[in-house]
Amino acid sequence: MVEVARVVIDTGVWVDIYLQEYIYPPPGQPFKDILEAFYNGEFIPIYSQASFDELLRMLTTSIRVARKHAIDPIKAGQFVGIIFAKAGEEVIITGTLAVSSDVDDNPIIETGFAGRVDYVVSDDGHFHEPAVISLLRSAGIRVLRSYEFRAELTRRRAAATVPTPGGDVQ
Repeated sequence: MVEVARVVIDTGVWVDIYLQEYIYPPPGQPFKDILEAFYNGEFIPIYSQASFDELLRMLTTSIRVARKHAIDPIKAGQFVGIIFAKAGEEVIITGTLAVSSDVDDNPIIETGFAGRVDYVVSDDGHFHEPAVISLLRSAGIRVLRSYEFRAELTRRRAAATVPTPGGDVQ
């Protein structure tokens, strides 16, 4: 049986999930699959207060996201509330990790460490810098882009349904 993965989803991916699910829903994007896998309990999202606060700010008040896309702050707040109410575990971070060239990404990276996650999912290039990759890899954490995570979810589903020698499905 395949263990359920512990995952930190970067704020940018949650924003993309919200935009593609509720504002601009095109077919064939990895975001819908990730959201469905989340709702189906296929991974355990790990978060910190910092990641919660950042997502809420991005979707409800930020100029770059909320205002640009004319997001209804009440609906966005409800989405954030649902995500974090269903999320697997909140971890406490110190806010002292400094590895990314983008200081705003460090709390998400630290959340991965504190939560002993299997994956950090981000499409942000700063998460794919050699120093970040090396540090996370040293803790056994893989950094995946959203489309790679979707492929990993598919792989994990297939591994969970492999028949055993007796013909039973695991």
